[in-house]
Formats: sequence, C-alpha cells, structure tokens
Amino acid sequence: MDTVKRLYAAVRPHLAPLGWSIISGLIGGGIGLLFATLWLWAR
Repeated sequence: MDTVKRLYAAVRPHLAPLGWSIISGLIGGGIGLLFATLWLWAR
C-alpha cells in the first residue's frame, strides 16, 4: 500500500498537464472537424 502511495505521488504532477493536453487536443480537433465539415458543406 505504501508503494502505491509513493508511485501516485511520483506520477501525480504529470497527470494534470497530460490530461489538459489530451482535452485541448480533443476540443481543437473537434472544432477543426466541425469547421472543415461546414466549409465543405457550404461549397
């Protein structure tokens, strides 16, 4: 149990930036896809 806590303490600082990069990537990709679809549909 102590090993898990130590591992979690070591990994935790890296979780937030990774999570935010994934979230921002998904949002950016979704917006890009939406604009591409609208642009192609409007042509």
